[in-house]
Formats: sequence, structure tokens, C-alpha cells
Amino acid sequence: MPGRSRRRKGLQRHPKVLRAVYGDRLRFLWQLVLELLGRGRDGAGMLFQEGDSADYKELLYDSYAVLSESAPSLNTAAFSLDQRWSQQEVVHRVIELQFRKSERPSHVLCFGYQQVSCRSTTVDAVTSTAWCFSFILAGDLLMLHLLSHAAVFASLPNCCYMQVSGTPITLLASASQRRISQEFLSFISSRSHEKSYTLEGVINENSPQSISQIEPQGAAFKKRRRPFSWQRRKKQKVVERLESVPAACHRQIDRAQMFYSTCFNRKGGLPKTHILFTSAASKDGGAAWLFESIFGSKTTEKSYPPSILRLLKRLICRAKKFQCGHLLKRHCPVPILPRKEIDGNLYFKDMFLNDGYVTQEESRGDSSCSCKSVPDPRKGSTKPKNERPLSELLAMTSTNHQVVAFLWAASRRLIPQEMLGSPKNWRALRKQYARFVGLRRYEAFSSVQLLQKLKVSDFTFLSKRDTIKELEGVGYFRSQMVEDWLYWIFTNVLVPLIRVHFYVTESENQRQNVVFYRKPIWSQIQSAAVRDLSKTVYKRVDADKALRNRALGFSKVRLLPKKTSVRPIANLGSASIYVVKRKDSTFPKSRKGKRVVHVSHRRRSSDLSSGSRGDGKIQTVYSFKSVNSALGDAHQCLKLEQESHQGDLGASVFGYNDIYLKLLPFIRRFRQREPTKIFLAVCDVANAFDTIDQERLYSIVDKFLHEEKYVVLRFTSVRSRLASVRVLHEKACATAGSDGRAYHSNVSRVQLLRVLKEHIKSNILHLGHNFFQQFTGIPQGSVLSSFLCALYYGYLDLRHILPALQGKPQDGLVKEETTDEALLMRLVDDSLFISTSEAKATLFLNVMHRDLEQFGCCVNEDKTSTSFDTDISGKNVKSMYSTEDGACFMRWSGLLINCHTLEIQADYTRYCGEHIRSSLTVMRCHKQGLNLVVKMFHFMRPKCHPVFYDSEINSASTISLNAYQAFLLCAMKFHAYLKCLRPFNVNNPLFLFQAIRRTTRYTFRLIRQRMQAVGSGKVLSRAKEMEWLGWAAFHKVLSKKQSTHKRLLLLIQRELKLDKYKHYRSAPHMLSATDETRSSMFKTIRAVLIKGFEGNDTGGTICYSRTSQLLARQHSRFREAR
Repeated sequence: MPGRSRRRKGLQRHPKVLRAVYGDRLRFLWQLVLELLGRGRDGAGMLFQEGDSADYKELLYDSYAVLSESAPSLNTAAFSLDQRWSQQEVVHRVIELQFRKSERPSHVLCFGYQQVSCRSTTVDAVTSTAWCFSFILAGDLLMLHLLSHAAVFASLPNCCYMQVSGTPITLLASASQRRISQEFLSFISSRSHEKSYTLEGVINENSPQSISQIEPQGAAFKKRRRPFSWQRRKKQKVVERLESVPAACHRQIDRAQMFYSTCFNRKGGLPKTHILFTSAASKDGGAAWLFESIFGSKTTEKSYPPSILRLLKRLICRAKKFQCGHLLKRHCPVPILPRKEIDGNLYFKDMFLNDGYVTQEESRGDSSCSCKSVPDPRKGSTKPKNERPLSELLAMTSTNHQVVAFLWAASRRLIPQEMLGSPKNWRALRKQYARFVGLRRYEAFSSVQLLQKLKVSDFTFLSKRDTIKELEGVGYFRSQMVEDWLYWIFTNVLVPLIRVHFYVTESENQRQNVVFYRKPIWSQIQSAAVRDLSKTVYKRVDADKALRNRALGFSKVRLLPKKTSVRPIANLGSASIYVVKRKDSTFPKSRKGKRVVHVSHRRRSSDLSSGSRGDGKIQTVYSFKSVNSALGDAHQCLKLEQESHQGDLGASVFGYNDIYLKLLPFIRRFRQREPTKIFLAVCDVANAFDTIDQERLYSIVDKFLHEEKYVVLRFTSVRSRLASVRVLHEKACATAGSDGRAYHSNVSRVQLLRVLKEHIKSNILHLGHNFFQQFTGIPQGSVLSSFLCALYYGYLDLRHILPALQGKPQDGLVKEETTDEALLMRLVDDSLFISTSEAKATLFLNVMHRDLEQFGCCVNEDKTSTSFDTDISGKNVKSMYSTEDGACFMRWSGLLINCHTLEIQADYTRYCGEHIRSSLTVMRCHKQGLNLVVKMFHFMRPKCHPVFYDSEINSASTISLNAYQAFLLCAMKFHAYLKCLRPFNVNNPLFLFQAIRRTTRYTFRLIRQRMQAVGSGKVLSRAKEMEWLGWAAFHKVLSKKQSTHKRLLLLIQRELKLDKYKHYRSAPHMLSATDETRSSMFKTIRAVLIKGFEGNDTGGTICYSRTSQLLARQHSRFREAR
């Protein structure tokens, strides 16, 4: 549990995690002991004396204890401090009493207790020397009571705490869900006196209880007035209504069902299992059943308004005749191939008929309406004639505007007019369609958002007086019924229509935005991708043979679109199940029933069950737990070897921490020498994961494992991060040879190699109807993918690349990737070479482009760049990024490296040309003000690494520039985030002002904390410098949106004019940091939404030029639908 107590202004603060879980009941251990003895602080003399050991003092001063609320009272007059038992006997007595109460006690001392050796991790902790000394002073009865009824947390050297007794904190933290810290509610300054700056206007709480807790200033000094009787009756009526209505607030619409669906219904429309089809078989045409499924059942009499039942019957009848092929062709058109090409190829004819591309008359001859996954490779993998290129197919997406138009037309064709409300509501409802379709990948849409700008009274089928009285008589209320009805439309009409007619996925070049492909188009994309992958990476295998006798499961593969190709993404983090069916000629068809034989009788990675069916087929069910969970122990063992043998990984780095630790010593040596020119080269291995030699990688892993036996420990940690308390179940690995470990398992080297061999050489993937085995390369998406790739290319570094650079023979072992004049680093497949010799830099390029071909590796020439002029294969590969001030940089792994000074900046050029909204995930449900502040913290965290703020790497102006540019990007995301929240009126200038201030202070604290962790010096002399840079960056961005942030800009301008920032306004390094020419890449980042409906730009609203034209178009479509 991180968060060890620290002293601040003479006071010791309790850890945030313990305060969040236990509250005011938290005590220091010495305080709880004195309270149990019935003595105050004056009795501390009996616990502390001169000559006490440091471990004993640390135990009492730094440990925390919480007495259980159900603990019996301790009779201090009856017990004594006599010692009849030893500390070990007291601990064993506590464990014995806990096992008498329950067979599986929830007490920390009982976890992992070994009855034979009478040892465990916690038992060893509470029987240490310090605990035994405290036992001498406290006595056995007090120690027995303390260990039985109190949760004790002992401090550890790594600034964490270990629980040694009591009920596990993990149970309490899980039950408390996510506790929101009250510190986040202190944004509003106590100096605020304007009524418009109230907190409830920011947080937008919908519960009356949370709003009533917030009182205006000065309310505490006024006499409390009792409400009038009519006010009390009205309030009581509202409370009774809220209690009678089910809590449907913030119901989330399940968008996950419409993603990655390859189910292809040739006739289109709703699926055959839809509730509108299944309810028709019940009594009364299914209207009563449909009413209950939409609005819920409030009474057992089942007497519902006849007017609503008649509308529901019309809805069911319309569903039987509902066809949307022509609507799809009209609103979501795609290019049609010539008729000759369709007739000449059965593959295209099977896909394009009956899907709106050809006339409905031509498609009536095919009566098949079964859903199948497309494409079907079982029909053959030959390439169709005249097939379009993959890059052209990937561009054939349906825009959000087209999808919304199709959904709106289909809704009006399916749903009766009275149930969609009046024409005044149509525009608002269609905007809700647009917002729903335009959501990004991980954004949510709740039922509360459906009612935005919709009038309940305009839904005529619920507005009649007789209907209202009849509904209220059985417990229904109109507003809740409207919300239920709209929720049903979105979940049972829109989502199925999208799932049946579109393949919905995110795209690699559009970040979090969602793209829509028509199913026939996506079938061609998938067919072309499978055909290409079968030639280079995968081979088709039989499912039954591939899955039998496997320790690891298989992974389902989906294709992620790119600009000109697709990337296969394997899902190795979820459990997998597959059913294999085959004919049984010996099984009599007349026999009925099903016989299932379970082969495995214990829990293992794969469970096999087989049986016979009444139709003469044998069914075999293969079920596996996720591949990543099965590789968990191997992952921990490899991490242990990585920490013990860093030299075996060559030039591999695994993040900014490793880059910082390798780059800092080289820069120190470089700057201590005489000024000289520096040469940089960047290379990227093309298809790094798919070109790895499996046999060579397995032999490298075999040599990398040095121990014969490993011990994998399992433990649970509770962490506090921002406004939540998280419970994490973690693992750690250690070498064999020590006892007393709780929850551990022994793993031998032979077992690890067996699992790793199957993972590397026999990786099975499920794509479409078929199974494939990867015969070259390693799977992407595994917990071991990055490490295995680094280990493989690290072997090439040590055996081939580094010997060649140092003039040594090939296959010689060189374990130093850094010399006085050169540095080589590689992050997965991106290599960076820095040298003071141009000849060595050129030699590095030649080795990477020519010598690595013998190992099956190929360097991507388009991504190769140098800081000097050179030719590779007759091409000039010099490619540097230059800012307007003339500085030249090399781009590598999210960093900009100055080609002359080796100073480090963050690379923001990847945002150039893209809209900043595509990288956001907006939380629109509840506590929007709090979520905004947390998001701003998350925006700044990645750019607070010491590599950007170390004074030994960067100058003072560059350090200030890094902070200024990080705030610029945060300000752009801040503006885009607020624009996405525009329908919810989060526009409190003072709250936003305090949020910016808190973000600047949080950034400074995080940078200082991380710099102290690596032992570096100061970054900025004072926190005011960071605050001034933040105010200047936000003023720079928001000043371009003065109409939106007019009042906020006034507060920022007033802050910048304060005297405490007077020195920074004229400081040279501050003026250099805020120079526009040094941040020229921000001019090409799109932070303003282009007017109209473009891509996934949601707000999600559609811009119409004239309201009258919209209404006329809607009325004309309504007449056509009738």
C-alpha cells in the first residue's frame, strides 16, 4: 500500500488509502494501545523508555491500527500485564481461535499459514524482535485482543505498508467501490461571492440529496424557516414518486454489441431472434408482453391502456414486413461493380445480391436468410477477378451523416408516428441519433442524455388524460415511461440495425474515432487480408487436431484498419471456447438425448468435454482460460531474469525510464569533451513481430533462463490514485531457497520451457470459421510480446550489430552498447544510434539495411532518417524535422532529439493534421466537473518524465519550453473537452479557473516527485514558474476562442498581471520558452471543429442551413413512409 506517512509542518499525515477506507477510526499503534489501556498521552512513558531499540520505536511510531467496530470491550480492571505465554504462542492461539469460528476465516494471520511448519509471511512479521519486545511491555491478554480484533499495518522499507492482522483491507476497499476524495470538491475558492459560481451548476448532480447538502454562503447565519404545508406535501409526493419508480438513472446503452460483428444477414432488417418477432407468438399478438419488456411490470392484473397496446400491435405488424435494403442503398451507397463482373464471379454474386446493391426483384430467388460469418474461406481462397485494391476498399466507409440518415429513415418506417412524438421532437431526437452514432470508442451514452431538449408532452400516445390517469393508477409515470421508451429504441432498434448492416471498428489512423463499413465491403477486406496473411505468416489447420492436448488456449483475431492495409490484433486476454461437431456413423439417429463425458476432473487451462447428439453428430467442447493468464507465471520469471541479467538484452530499452538511465551518462561524457559534431541515425524494422525466427527465439529463451526453479508469489495491493482506491491482485517472482512465503507456487525450468515453446511455435488463432497456426513470428497482444521481441533483437545486437560497429568478428559476444563516442538504444523495433563519428553512423546504417537480411529482418527504408547526408541503395535518407526557429530534430519513439545539443523535447508532430477530439474520451454521465479535472491530470502525466526536465540534459529554456508545450496541448484538449460537454452547460468560469490552477500545481508536484525518485536536482526554482507557464499557455490557446471563454480569459489575464509573476514575464528563459517559432508544430493541430457533420466530430450535431427545409424534408419522408 503506497502512501507512507510523511511529516509536513510538524504534523504527520496518515496515508491516503487508510484514510479513505477507515476514516476517523485510524490510529497509530501506540495510540490504540494507550486507548485500550485506558490512558491518555501521559501514559506514553510506559511504552517508551531510554535505550529502546530503533526497530521497536519504528514499530510503534510508524505502524497504524484500526480496532474493529464489532470488537468486545476490554475490561482494563480485570486483566494484568503478566506474561504466561510467549509471543509465538499468542499468535498461534489467535489463529486457532479464528479457525474455530470458521473453516475459512477472513483474517490476515490465517492466510498462507502452514500447519506443519507453523509459519507464514505474516506470522514471521508479528514474531519479530520488535513485536516480542512490545509483547513484554503489553502482556499476553492485550496482545491477544489486539491481534484478534484490530487491523494492524506495519511499515516497510519501500514506503509501503503490510497488513499483519485483522480483516483484509481488500474486502473493505472493494465494498466501498470508488471513494471520491473530498479534496476534489475544494476547487471553489472561499472568496467567491457571486451566485453564479455555485458548485451544483458544475457537478450537475441529479440526486436531490447531494444538491441539498450544498448551501449558499451565509446560510449558516440565517434562521432556518420551516416550509409551508403545501411545500411539505409536494416534497413528500415527489419522494414517494421517486421511491416507487425504479432507479433507472444513468442506465448505460450497451454499445459493445455493435462492435466487431461479422454476422451477415442477406435480407437485412432486424435479426430473426428480435423481440418483435418472438413476442408475436404470445397471446394478444404479443402487445402485453412487449409492453412489460419496455416499461416493466407494475401490477399483476396486466391491465394496460388499450391505446398503447394497439400501437404496440402496429409496431409488431410493421416489423414482420420491415425491409430496409432500399433505405440502405439510398442513404449509405457504395460503388457498384459492373453487372458482368458480378455474374462472372460467384464470390461477388453471393455477397452483393440481396443486400441493396442489386434490385430487390433480382434477389427474390435466393430464400436463404441465415446469418453466417463473412467471408467464408471454406469455399476457397482463390482471388476473385477484378477485385479492388485493399487501399481503395479501406476508404469505402460510410460517414456518420449517412448512418444517421439510414437509422432515422428505418425508425420512421418501423415505428408508428405517434410513438416518435410530434414533428417538433423529431429534430431533437435525430440529434440524439447523431450523438449516439458519433461517440468515440470508449464513450458511454446514458438514458439521461436521451431526454436532452425533448418534450415529454409531445409524445401524444402518453399525453392523453385518460391514459395518464390509468397509468398513474398502476404505478407508471409519464416521464419515466418516455425515458424507458427511448432507451428501448436505442438498445433494441438502433443497435441491432447497426450490428446487422455495418462492421463497426476503430481505425489506427483515426485514434478513438469509430468507422462504419458496409458488411459486403468488409467481407472483401477480410478476405484479402486472410489471403495475404496465409501466404506470409499463417497456415490453416484442423480445429480438432490443433486444440487437442493444448496447455494454452487460442486467440480470436480481429483486423484493425490502417491507411493502406490492416493489422491483425489477437485477443489473448479473454477466455476462449469452441465447439467441434463431426458426424458419427455408428450413432443411431432414432436415439434421443445427449451424453457428455467430462475428461478433466480438476481446474486446468483447458477443459474438454465430448458427447453425442440426437442428430447423429459428435460434439466436442474445448474451453480454455485466457492465454495471458496462463502465461502469468512465465512473465514473472522472465522479469526476474531481466532484472538479474540486463546485459543479455543488448541495446533494448522498455520505456522512458531506461532511455533516461542510458542517455544521461552519455550526455555527461559528451559535454565534458571538446565541442564536436554529433551524428544520429534512426532505423525501424518492418514487421518486427512477424519476421522473428521461432527456432532461434526458442533457443535464446532457453539460454536466458538461468535458474532451475522459481517461486511465484501472489499478493493483493491496495493503491490510491487521484480520486479512487484500487484493489490489484499482483504476482512477483523470486528464486527458490527460502521458506515462509504465503500464497506461492513453485515453477520449474522445464515447465516454463514447455509453456513458452507452445506459445512461440504453436500459436493458434481463430479468424472467421477457420483456425490458423502462426508458422513465423510471434503473436501480438501477448504479455510477453514486447519482451520476446526485445530479447530476440537484443541477441542480434550482442552477436552481430555491436561487433560489426566495434570492428570485431561476427558471432562475437559484446555486452557494451555504450562507448565514449557512440550509443545504441532500441525500443522494441525502433533503433537510435548516436555517435561522434560519421563513419560509424554510416556503418550502422549499412549493417541494419544489409546484414540483417540473413536473419529474415528487413529495415523500413521510408522510416529511416539521419542527421547527415548519406545514400542507402541510391536514395538520400536524410529526414529531419525543423521548427521555424531553425532547430533540427530527430524523431524517435515520441521524442524530439536536438541534432546539435542532444536536448530532449516531446514529439507533438503526431497530432499535426488531426483533430484533437479524436484522442479524447469524454465522460458525460455524472460528476462532469470532477471528471474534467481528473482528465486534465491524465493529460499532463505522460509529459512529466525526468527526461524532459533534468538540467543535465536540457537547458533552462528547454525545460521551460517542455512545460509550456505540455500545457499548450492540455489547453487544446481542455477546450475540445468542454465543447463536447456543451449540451450539459458546464460553463462555470471560476471552477474552470481553479481547475487550471490545480492542474499546474499538480504538474509541478509530480515532476518534483519523479525527479527526486531518480536522484536528480531541481527542475524549476519555484512552483510559480510552472504556474506562470500554465497560465500563459492556456491564455494563448483560449484567446482564440474569446466568444466561448470570455469570462475565463478575464480571470486568467488578471492572474497573469499579479506582481508575483513580474519577474517571470521578463526572464530570458521564459521569453524563449513562449516564443511561437519554437512551438510551430501546434499551428497545424486542429483544435477547432469545422462546421458541419464531418467524420466522428461529435458533439454529434448536424448543421442545417434552414429550419423550414428540414421540416419540409421530414414531412415528405413521412408521406413516403406511409
